[in-house]
Amino acid sequence: MKEVSEVYGENVPVWAAVVVVLVIVTTAIVAWAGVRSAARSLFSTRKAARVSTLFAAVMAAWLAAAFLITLVPRPETANAATGAVIVLGWNVALTAVGYGLRFVSGTYREVIDGIPQQLLLAFQSYRLVGAIFLPLLALGVLPAFFAVPAGAGDIVAGLAALGAAYLYARSRAWARGAAVGANLIGMLDFVVALGAGSGILAAPLQAVFGAAPATTTGLLSVFPLGLIPLFVVPLGFIVHLQSLTRLARQTSPETAWSTRAVRSVESAKTRRHDPAGERRP
Repeated sequence: MKEVSEVYGENVPVWAAVVVVLVIVTTAIVAWAGVRSAARSLFSTRKAARVSTLFAAVMAAWLAAAFLITLVPRPETANAATGAVIVLGWNVALTAVGYGLRFVSGTYREVIDGIPQQLLLAFQSYRLVGAIFLPLLALGVLPAFFAVPAGAGDIVAGLAALGAAYLYARSRAWARGAAVGANLIGMLDFVVALGAGSGILAAPLQAVFGAAPATTTGLLSVFPLGLIPLFVVPLGFIVHLQSLTRLARQTSPETAWSTRAVRSVESAKTRRHDPAGERRP
């Protein structure tokens, strides 16, 4: 009897696997770089190093766990419903922890709030990799009821995030509304994709897009596509929620810039009087 990973892995082209892995690893590195930059601008050299090292360790462990889960062989008769529940539970738990930490850790909250809003928005541009679902549909690898809404939704979410980031960086009057809209579009896209992949929204989506009997969403639980719902989806949810939380406290991009500038000046003064805040080269 073949294992699930063997059955589905045979259907995914090598080029698709390479693209997915490269984008996911790059996303993790970019997230770490953003946290490291914010920590260096807020804290002493020693504390910034501790924060960035801890974040790197967490991201590496999370990514390793996602790889392990998707690569572990499972019987072909494995219950698909059980896998869907696990993926959904994983997303809810990680999103709750990643977002909830801002309410229990002052350092975490300070670092996240130290990342410019436009960078939080632009981070979601990795969603454009979702376009890969459309050629996989054409190859008969993925069903239309998943590939069309997830692929098109990811493209729209990625472009909306880039547009909102540009407007926010330019401090346009409508930038805040665009940022809120881009976050809501991105979260809706995640909900639809998870609903389709888990089967919860399969029936209504099949009624609209149809589904070939020979195709399945089973490969979304194994390597390489399984990395998407296990890593970048909960990470994206966390960033969306952090962005929206900050937007709720701001009335305009100008307010955000001035607030951040004040924080940076205060942090710089603190570092100058902090014996542990060694001067960085």
